[in-house]
Amino acid sequence: GGGALPPEVLSAVVAAAGENGTVVVLPDAAEDPVSAATEAQQKLQEAGLKPESIVSRSGPLDDAVRSSVLQALATARAVWIPGGQQSRLYSSWQNTELESALQQLLQRGGTIAGSSAGAAIMSKIMIASGKDSPQMAIGWDLIPQAIVDQHFTERKRQARLATAVKTHTGLVGLGLDEGTALLVTQRLVKVVGKGTAHIAWSWDGKNLREKVLKPGQGEESRDDLVPDA
Repeated sequence: GGGALPPEVLSAVVAAAGENGTVVVLPDAAEDPVSAATEAQQKLQEAGLKPESIVSRSGPLDDAVRSSVLQALATARAVWIPGGQQSRLYSSWQNTELESALQQLLQRGGTIAGSSAGAAIMSKIMIASGKDSPQMAIGWDLIPQAIVDQHFTERKRQARLATAVKTHTGLVGLGLDEGTALLVTQRLVKVVGKGTAHIAWSWDGKNLREKVLKPGQGEESRDDLVPDA
């Protein structure tokens, strides 16, 4: 959800990489991707990854870099996506095979984690900006049937997520507080960190329904997260 990372997030990335796997950093949401990549690499090393296990960025994004990243993703076990502006991240990789490569990584049992913009881009229908009235855009379809929002309570984004799910009936809104993460697997979800995850949905486009998940509640089935229409 942005802010200080819960230790469980990078621990999940390190665990996914294992002893010999690699982690790819996608820093292109940041205004200065090279600095963001350097900071991400440092955090990943502090969390326990060896430098040679991290595929980071030392120069501007061009066709050669895109090709090397896609090649690394073919065998990577995890991806870390730092924050910034989610639309910038999407446009940096538009008309490439990145989204397909990320989905294949998930199908192999890999892990994709992100903070702030790196979380927002994980839903196909993406909140790009806006305060109470969300400006919607296209993201990556990594968490199906969802709309992800971040900095949720701190920036008072309840109204914009409510508008988003009322406009896109059938999708479930996931609003994450700062310092908070929602760990999502094929079957389960779990909240970690210091804040809460706000779940919102509206099957009829008029009535908003909500629930709150807190750290320490344990895992919950994705099938039971919201009731059927």
